[in-house]
Amino acid sequence: MTNITILSRQVTAYHHARFRAAGQLFDSVDILSLANQGKFAEILSQRSEEGYRLHRVFPDLDAYRRAALDGSAAAAIQTLLDKLDPEVVAIAGWASAESYAALTWAKSKRRSVVLMSDSQAHDVSRNALRDWIKGRVVRCCDAGLAAGRSHRDYLVQLGLPRNQVRLGYDAVDNAHFSSGAEAARADAKATRGRLGLPESYILASARFIEKKNLLCLVEAYCRAREGLLEPPDLLIAGDGDGRAMLEHSVERLGLTDFVHLPGFYGYDDMPALYALSSGFVHVPQSEQWGLVVNEAASSGLPMVLSAECGAATELLQEGQNGWLCPATDCDAIAMAVREMLCLSPDRSAEMGQASREIVADWGPERFANELAEAARIAILAQRKPLSLIDRKIVRYMSQKVIEAVA
Repeated sequence: MTNITILSRQVTAYHHARFRAAGQLFDSVDILSLANQGKFAEILSQRSEEGYRLHRVFPDLDAYRRAALDGSAAAAIQTLLDKLDPEVVAIAGWASAESYAALTWAKSKRRSVVLMSDSQAHDVSRNALRDWIKGRVVRCCDAGLAAGRSHRDYLVQLGLPRNQVRLGYDAVDNAHFSSGAEAARADAKATRGRLGLPESYILASARFIEKKNLLCLVEAYCRAREGLLEPPDLLIAGDGDGRAMLEHSVERLGLTDFVHLPGFYGYDDMPALYALSSGFVHVPQSEQWGLVVNEAASSGLPMVLSAECGAATELLQEGQNGWLCPATDCDAIAMAVREMLCLSPDRSAEMGQASREIVADWGPERFANELAEAARIAILAQRKPLSLIDRKIVRYMSQKVIEAVA
């Protein structure tokens, strides 16, 4: 179709699946991976590229941050873009030095820009000045690839025409999770022993940080199991700075024997972790998307999700594959978790199948198809050079390292 260069902070297993799918549709796909280091090494892709070319710009986050602050990141990016000379540049959001560098390059070369975004208007408290600045940046782009409808609405609010925004940015390798889950269920006893899993449990998977709302989840689970005869345990996969507080809460509630905090599991083990659980719970206070929801749905699970989780808008249909709750309402979460704990095997299987059917339309192939359509829209758009005020905004923002929700 065309030549595209995509900028990403790092390439995780999720990115690998998307980029591999994109490689089937574009004439060439080049990935500029800026930092090559995530918050947790377990999620970084160790696979070789298939269908795309990977350019690792900096060795780690520290090198990236230094380069972003002193301006050498912009120079490195623009040098690479000069060499690759893509027709379309796809940038991941507006909150990074690399996005501004790529946008400046594209405007100077009269190339097209696709903005990929999973920000929502309600993710954080919004500031009128910041949103004005974002709006100026967004309107410099030629098309958008948003995660879902609420994410598209925010791009439209910021000034990108609705008919120039496609949906499907956040995707995982559905086949990895569905096939891995089936294999684990076919050999459940051996898999359970190998991974040290409880005989019966519901699953959560998250970083141990405040916005993931794990203290509320543990409290809700405690209420949900009251009066039930041998209900499933709760296993929370992950780790983080909030571990000590979470452990204290588990002990205070008398749940030491029933709530398990085993740490991280590798990408290849996660399908089994989902498969042998009775259901999945993810109730963050705020979450732009939540790729763990895709994973759980692909693995065939009923789900309890918070309304603040971006993926819930697209991947949860109440009454069919799960329950939706406000993150701030522990009573509502407890009621939903209790219903999950009491599901019959047949009803659980029905809801799990519904999850598979819903998420089937949100895999890497959708990402590739919608990115291709966004690229087509961008190429046809009337491209204008940056105005004086936009150049000043982009230059100012390019000197900042922004790692918070945008």
